[in-house]
Amino acid sequence: MVPVGFHDFFSGCATIAGALIGLLFVAISVSPEYLKGENARTDHQVRAGAAFSALINTLVIALFALLPTADLGTVGIILAGVGLGSTVALIIVLAIFFFLFGIARAWQLGGGASFLRLFDRMFEY
Repeated sequence: MVPVGFHDFFSGCATIAGALIGLLFVAISVSPEYLKGENARTDHQVRAGAAFSALINTLVIALFALLPTADLGTVGIILAGVGLGSTVALIIVLAIFFFLFGIARAWQLGGGASFLRLFDRMFEY
């Protein structure tokens, strides 16, 4: 149970987290080309995912703290597991990206053509 003196603090945290989640959605909708499509960049996807995860965790903790009989210990443990899961997922995405990047660079250093040039040649008439 959270002391009554922290009610305003958690109320402010919930408000700020909600506003920042909204701003994150606006930022994503303004420049979606960085997250999907031909110009998608893994670093932007990871940043957006990490920001979303952090803000959702903050919002959930703050909202549960405002409940009169909530136990933040249980909520904290559950959110820690969710946070670790999302972090592992983002690390796996980065690891795959780094492996692909390393293979492409090794191919180029070995004298092979760039993958993009090979792709362009496939569709020449």
